Amino acid sequence: MINKGKIYPYILVAPALIALGVILLYPMLTGLFLSFQNRVLTRPLENGWIGLQNYINMFQDDVFWISIVKTFWWVIASVGFQIILGMATALLLNEKFPGRALARGLILIPWVMPSVVSGLMWAWIFDGTYGLANDVLMKLGLIDQFIPFLGDSKTAFPVVIFTNIWKGFPFFAISFLAGLQSISSDLYEAAEIDGAGKWRRFLTVTIPGLKPVIITTTVLRLIWTANTTDLIFTMTTGGPGYSTHVLALYTYLTAWTDLDFGYSSAMAIFLMLVLLIFIGIYMKLINKDKENDII
Repeated sequence: MINKGKIYPYILVAPALIALGVILLYPMLTGLFLSFQNRVLTRPLENGWIGLQNYINMFQDDVFWISIVKTFWWVIASVGFQIILGMATALLLNEKFPGRALARGLILIPWVMPSVVSGLMWAWIFDGTYGLANDVLMKLGLIDQFIPFLGDSKTAFPVVIFTNIWKGFPFFAISFLAGLQSISSDLYEAAEIDGAGKWRRFLTVTIPGLKPVIITTTVLRLIWTANTTDLIFTMTTGGPGYSTHVLALYTYLTAWTDLDFGYSSAMAIFLMLVLLIFIGIYMKLINKDKENDII
């Protein structure tokens, strides 16, 4: 006889599990299935099962390796500077000063602004013909002619990284600010009595107190940044050349410009596996943190 008390919780969570399966599991399995096929919409007669050929082609693709390198620097530079700027902003907003509440609200504007809007705004600012950045630099006497920031392969990538830093640092600032307010002031007082200066108190009290927040926000932001396409697509479409060609954008362009869903699915699966490694590291760090707390 079925125990209704035991089956009732499963009935309650069933709708959520079904929704997750439809929204997440089905697309993932479909992508995995497509990655083993030749599925080019412009050549329907050639479609069919090709096994690991898409993966073999991927590792022989020069653009793929360029995208891997660009993705590495895109993620490391963006997230690294977002953490530093976010921490500095959080420490500042944690201090008492006139207008602090307003400043805490305004700091969220870059984060809540849609990526397409942010991309268009900064693309206009860095425009090589009528951009605000060139106009300011010209008036300050720092340049004698306009610089095509987004049209030059040497400057395009730093510009989109700068834009991503500007957009993403409020996420760290607000998260770190919430974490700072959970640290007991008694710890700072005890450290000060022991003769610790501001820098020493930051290293021995603030950083350990923020460790769970730092780990969680960093891993989340690494995943989000690695999957970013809209900001770069809006500003440069991956150009000039392949100077801003990250893997997520290459996957997107392969699918929706070249209409090659088999090859793009293989790259998407590869990116997912890399991100799963980061998630695994995150889980290991969290579990280690919990074990240390218990000890």
